[in-house]
Parts: sequence; structure tokens; C-alpha cells
Amino acid sequence: MQTFSREIVDAVLRHMNSDHRDDNLVIVRANGAPEATDATMTALDGDGGVWSVRTGELEADLRVKWTIPVVERGDIAFHWVKGHSGHQMNDFVDSLAVQASQRAAR
Repeated sequence: MQTFSREIVDAVLRHMNSDHRDDNLVIVRANGAPEATDATMTALDGDGGVWSVRTGELEADLRVKWTIPVVERGDIAFHWVKGHSGHQMNDFVDSLAVQASQRAAR
């Protein structure tokens, strides 16, 4: 399992939990927590991410495997980008959300 520095993990978590808060909920609903009312990304590694999922009064962790492995540091990095369109990692995260919403719609 590939791990990343605390700096990289923290940057991705900040990005996901601020810019993609709604996407977090879509991802967890499509990957095992269809009744979730809130989701916060809490960890990640080269194999997947972990979300803290709230369903009503209950809270639990849910691990979601990436659709493609993240194997090199260059696959995940923090870069400030004016706008998100065309940014490789943002597009990757957006594609996860789209896939999750398509699975949820089935």
C-alpha cells in the first residue's frame, strides 16, 4: 500500500472537505452508505480513501477503493489552481463523484 506525507494527505483532505463537500456525500452513498446524511474524508492512501459517514445519529468509517491505484507521489500533489477545470487531480476526484452518482442512480 502506497502512503503519502502528512502534508499531502492534509492538503487533499482540506480540498475534499471544503471544495467537494457535496461530492463526499455522493461518493459514500454510492459505495456502501446509501442513507448517509453527511460525509467527511478523513484519510487516504494509494489504495483508497476513508470517509467518516453520518447516518442519522450513527457515525461510522467507510473505506472506498480508488478506481485506479495512486502509486507515485506525482499522482497526488497539492497545487493551488485558479479554477478547477483541467486540473488532473481535481478531474480525477470529479470522475469518482460522477461514477458514484451513476452507480447510485441505477
